Amino acid sequence: MKVPLHNLSLQYLPLKEEIDQMFVDQAMTGNHLGLTEVTKFEQKFAQFTEAEDCVGVSSGTDALRMALRAFEVSEGDEVIVPAYTWVSTAEVILDVGATPVFVDVDDEFIIDVNKIEQNITAKTKCIIHVDLYGQCADIDVLKTIADKHGLWLLQDSAQSVGTRYKGKIVGSQSHLTCYSFGPVKNLSCMSKAGGVVGQTKLIDKIKLLRNHGFSKDRKQILTQGYNARMEEFSARLLYKKLDFLQTYNASKRQVAKNYTSELQNYLEVPKEKLNSYHVYYLYTIKTGQRDTLLKHLQQNDIHAGVKYQYTMNKQKPYPNVACPKSEYFVHTVLSLPCFYGITESQQQYVIDKVKGFFV
Repeated sequence: MKVPLHNLSLQYLPLKEEIDQMFVDQAMTGNHLGLTEVTKFEQKFAQFTEAEDCVGVSSGTDALRMALRAFEVSEGDEVIVPAYTWVSTAEVILDVGATPVFVDVDDEFIIDVNKIEQNITAKTKCIIHVDLYGQCADIDVLKTIADKHGLWLLQDSAQSVGTRYKGKIVGSQSHLTCYSFGPVKNLSCMSKAGGVVGQTKLIDKIKLLRNHGFSKDRKQILTQGYNARMEEFSARLLYKKLDFLQTYNASKRQVAKNYTSELQNYLEVPKEKLNSYHVYYLYTIKTGQRDTLLKHLQQNDIHAGVKYQYTMNKQKPYPNVACPKSEYFVHTVLSLPCFYGITESQQQYVIDKVKGFFV
């Protein structure tokens, strides 16, 4: 039996007729980089996240980069960021001329809130916290730290759209929250796209930045900007699929529940943090036998994966500091297939092969 890590067709097929018609309708408009459909999605997503405002952009990376620009983070500033994360989270700090200050993560891959204050200096301007694999940090603790030191708080929710903190949808708790809607995300389009939600005064800055810094009448360039607009077809698709996001997330949570129940005596399974609703972008386990387990699963046509085979604090362009837990995870984590629509027989096959490896 073949079990892929992702199967994107299973979100497409139930909506095939509507999505195909969307494509035709969009093609007939000839307006592929306008704001008609993008604005509709922005309004709907702002309402969904209970945020003041929303801006659609071209990718999660651009979302982060322009969020830092909205905070006026620049050369000479420092930004606190977890060492164990996707490259974009640290990359955008260099892009705006600032310096990343890496902080280790806790047992569930989230920035260790107990190690942040010791890394704050007079140059610190922002804290970025990342909802890695689908759940968030203790945001109230982070807000207390940020408020105490007069810092911006930026939430990277690229992997956690639809997650909740203390029962409330994530989106309004940090100064700005950034999303990725890439093809394998829980809420996805067929290309790359991203979004930012937060205070209108900050979102307005990003709306300026995403279109080369043009004024609304396009007669002036008010600031150095980017070619970072969301495409109209992506907005149409996201607008539609947002209605199904809770279904997608609930399905992945059930798969995770099945895996945890069956595998918790064989390896270290994910644990849901207090006050966080995990949406399982990836179901990521830990084991000291990761490489041999991965080979075993691959030999049985199970496409498990290692999402991050590096830590940012040990990469050439970045400050080299010690983050031992992050560095340990590089050698122990493994993500099992946990996509929307995975069948019960596929789940059981994965479970049986993992158990068989340890027995």
